Amino acid sequence: MIAYTGRVEIEGDQMKVDVDVSWNEGWAQTVQVRAFRFIGANLSLISAWGPIPHDPNVVCRGILEWEREA
Repeated sequence: MIAYTGRVEIEGDQMKVDVDVSWNEGWAQTVQVRAFRFIGANLSLISAWGPIPHDPNVVCRGILEWEREA
């Protein structure tokens, strides 16, 4: 689950959220940066590559995708 709120700034294909409240307390008072893209009726948010919390030897990234319904 992911949930956070804050002021959003768009620069090119980057979305920057100045997080004020987050389900993940470690994200509060940080800036979360995601690449985004629209393909037809779909929106993708893509995080940067980074180590996963429970095994820093493994690198991954998150991709969230939404599809608009008619």
